Parts: sequence; structure tokens; C-alpha cells
Amino acid sequence: MSEDQEYQTTRWWLVRHAPVKDAHLAKIWGQKDIEADVSDTASFAHLAAKLPHGAVWFTTHLQRTQQTAEALFAAGAAGALSVGGPYSALGPFASIAGMPGI
Repeated sequence: MSEDQEYQTTRWWLVRHAPVKDAHLAKIWGQKDIEADVSDTASFAHLAAKLPHGAVWFTTHLQRTQQTAEALFAAGAAGALSVGGPYSALGPFASIAGMPGI
């Protein structure tokens, strides 16, 4: 890199999706497209107030990640949403999907 080039810092804010509707089952869902429980609006408002405005948001193709982002936007978070394809999610957890969570 030459001396006249500037460096920019990229900051990543990782937000895990909201609990799934069947969270009481405490299972690992992996690639299963389970709906998120976004009813805790107070928690979303609290988190939305702490997130940077104008950020680019990336979600996976799974509805629970998109529902979480949409709930945060509704609570005041600001940014541009980009939805990834099937390879944007964590690896396939076929061998552990449906097992009890931690």
C-alpha cells in the first residue's frame, strides 16, 4: 500500500437472532426455518438504541434473522438490510438439529 492511501476501520456488531417461537423446547434449529418470537419490544428498543445508525445489515436467508432485523428497525434501529442466500447461514447442523440446546 502506498503512503497516500488511507485506512478505514470496519466495525462489526454481531446480533444473534431473537428466540424462536418454540424456545421453551430449547433445541438447536440449525438450517430449519423457524419463526422468531419478536414480542419482547422493550428488549428490541433497548438494543436498537445501542446499535450504530446507518449501518449495513446482513441477515441469512432464514426468516428468524430477518424478523429480528425488522423488529430492531421497528424499535428505532437504522440501516440498510441485505439478505444473504442459503450459504450465508452457519453450516448445516443436520447431525445436531433438534438436539437439546445448552
